[in-house]
Amino acid sequence: MDSRRVGTITFSPASPGPAQLRAIFDPDVTECVRESEGARCTPARRIVLVRQPESVSSEALDDFEAGVGLLLVVWARSAERIKPKVSASQLRALVVVDRHGAINVMSLADELGSIPSVTSRLCDRLQAAGLLDRVASEGDRREVMLQLSRDGRRLLRQFRRERQADLKQVLDAMSPRSRSALLTGMSAFYAAATELDLSEDMLA
Repeated sequence: MDSRRVGTITFSPASPGPAQLRAIFDPDVTECVRESEGARCTPARRIVLVRQPESVSSEALDDFEAGVGLLLVVWARSAERIKPKVSASQLRALVVVDRHGAINVMSLADELGSIPSVTSRLCDRLQAAGLLDRVASEGDRREVMLQLSRDGRRLLRQFRRERQADLKQVLDAMSPRSRSALLTGMSAFYAAATELDLSEDMLA
């Protein structure tokens, strides 16, 4: 069980009474571990309180999903202003290719949760639009790799500028305290997602 230490209490000779012990076993404490043998708290004996992480409430999840939904709106609005126009799936493919520098169709399809034939046709359209290049792999000349063209890199730079401008507009409308709390929370969310090996999927 994943748990977190919340405090260590050392009893003085005058404090091992039942009233103090009942106060320690409050409803929020799920486990109490005694670091030394014996049923009674004697001088200099310690107990360690261990608290189980609190579960996220359904109300908090609803609020978080609403916030994420608005972030997706910002993403979509930014994508609408870039030229040439690309679909959401095409933009996502460009982001994945850009992150890898060069990637083959099989690996791209795997990251997009698609099948190679569908991904290959999507790349055909991106190549026809001048946003994607097919090149021979440096390690194996028979393997074809995908990489962004100069116009593809320009399009992603434009998209990120538009997206950051939209995000900045929202952040500037927040109070400094709320903005700081949000950024701190987002950093913690990213760190937790990274520990769960989700960050790469989210970046796509």
